[in-house]
Amino acid sequence: MSARRVVFCWAISLLYLSTVQPPPVAASQKPQPPEHSLDDCRAVLQRVVAALQNVDIEFTVKVDWQTPNLPRMTGESGHIYLDQGKMSFRFERTFPPLPGRPHVVELEEETYDGKTHYLGKNSVGGTPSITTMLGDNPNSSYAWQHFTRTCLYLEAAGYRLPRKVAQWKGGKLTSVVLDYLEEGQVNRVTTDNATSSIVVSVTITDPVVLDAKTTDLDLLAKEMTQYKNTRAEIEERVGEVRRLRTSDRKRRVDLWLDPGKGYSVVRRVESTLDGKLIHEIKATDFKQFGKDAVWLPENGTIKTFVWDTRLAAGFQSEPDRTDVVHLEHVRFEPRQDISFVLDYGPGTAILDRSSKDARSSASGQVAFIKPGSLEELRHPADVKRPRQWFLVVNVVLVVILVVGLVMWRIRSR
Repeated sequence: MSARRVVFCWAISLLYLSTVQPPPVAASQKPQPPEHSLDDCRAVLQRVVAALQNVDIEFTVKVDWQTPNLPRMTGESGHIYLDQGKMSFRFERTFPPLPGRPHVVELEEETYDGKTHYLGKNSVGGTPSITTMLGDNPNSSYAWQHFTRTCLYLEAAGYRLPRKVAQWKGGKLTSVVLDYLEEGQVNRVTTDNATSSIVVSVTITDPVVLDAKTTDLDLLAKEMTQYKNTRAEIEERVGEVRRLRTSDRKRRVDLWLDPGKGYSVVRRVESTLDGKLIHEIKATDFKQFGKDAVWLPENGTIKTFVWDTRLAAGFQSEPDRTDVVHLEHVRFEPRQDISFVLDYGPGTAILDRSSKDARSSASGQVAFIKPGSLEELRHPADVKRPRQWFLVVNVVLVVILVVGLVMWRIRSR
C-alpha cells in the first residue's frame, strides 16, 4: 500500500470516529443543579411561618420502643394553639399498666400568655400543680434550666417551638430549615430525581452543646438532689454538662425539600459527623390548609437511634424509639374558648418562679397551695398576703380588746 493511500485511510478513520457519539449517561448519574435557589426556599418558608403564628392543631402519636414492657409512654394525644407569640399546648400521655397499677393517662399543659409561662399537671387522682416562670422574673436561671415540651407533630412537619422556656420571651414558632440555614454551614445542594426534592446538607453546632452553655450547673445539682439522685449521679451529670460547654461537637443534617409542596421537609436525617444516626424523620400525605394554602403532612414518623438524646449517647443500628404521628385536625380561626393562663382552682400546688416575690427570694421561688381565684393566679405570690394581713388584723383587734377590757376595769373601780 502506498504512503498516500495510508494517509488517506487514516484521515477517513479520524473523520468517522469524530462523528460517533458516546453512550448517553443515565439521568440519575448527571449532576443536576437545583432549579430553585435557597433564596426562593427562604422566601416561601418565611410566608409559611407567618401563617402558622395563628394555628390550632390536634394530633395523635403512637410510640414504639425497641425494648417493650417498660413503664414508658406508649401514646399521646395533643392539642396546640398558637396566637401571635402566645401558646397553649395540652397533651395526654398514656402509660402501660403495671402490677398493682392500672393503665395510666397523664395530663400536662404548657401555656405562655405573652409574659408568663405556665406548666401544669392535672392527672386523675393526683394533686393539680402549676409552675410559673418568666413574668416579673424573666432572668431567672430556672427559665434557662427547663425545656419547652416537644410538639411531635410540629417536629415531624419541620417546625418547632422555642427550645427552652427562657426563649419564649420574644420567641415564636420557627422553621427547622430556616433555623439550620441561618445557624449552620451549607455544605452541598443537590437534586434527588427520584423524589423531585432538593437535598440540602448542613453542618450545625450540636443543640446539646448549646443547651449545656445555658445550663446553670449549681441549679442542676440542686434539682437533681431534690429528685433523690445520688451524689455520684449528680457529679457525673454536672461533669458531662461542664465538658459539653467547651465541646466543638457538630451535627450533620440532610434535608429533603419538596418545591412543589412549599419546600416542605419530606425527610430529615440527623447524624454525627462520622455517620452515626441520631434521628430520621419522614413526613407524608401532604395537603393544603387555610386561606394561605399551607402545605402540612397528615402523617409522619420520627425514629430516634440513641437512648440518651441529651448527650447523643448509646447509638444503635435500629431505632430505640419510633413515634408515628397523625394529624387529626388543623384550623386557622381564632379561638375564644382557650385561655393562656392556667387555673385548676383551689387546692392547686403553685410553684411560683415568675413574681417579684420569687425574684427577691433567696431560692428564686415561692411555693404554696392556691386558695383563691383566677385573678390571684396572675400574681400567685400575692395570695400569701391576705393571710398575713388577716393575721395582723386579728392581732391588732385582740390588742384593742385587751386594752379596752383593762381600761374598763380601771374605770369601773
